[in-house]
Amino acid sequence: MKHTSSLLCAAILSISLMCGCTKRQDIRFGDPFILTASDGRYYMYGTSMADGFEAFVSDDLLNWESCGRIYQGGGQEQWCVDCFWAPEVYERDG
Repeated sequence: MKHTSSLLCAAILSISLMCGCTKRQDIRFGDPFILTASDGRYYMYGTSMADGFEAFVSDDLLNWESCGRIYQGGGQEQWCVDCFWAPEVYERDG
């Protein structure tokens, strides 16, 4: 429960910082999910592409660097061809 609360606080802080600062970056996606990873960095995923997902990384929840597209669906070999919404990510084995 404590980890979930920390993650929720980080997400709210991140969204607040992105919306309320004068030197903000325009990151345009919905349904943000922020993973606090074991490397001490924050990884943000969200709904923004019709055929996949993109991600951003930050050290301080204020400045974000694009990781670009991290998953592209739409092909016959993928598990989904459209409707890519609200990603949720888990860290596994670091």
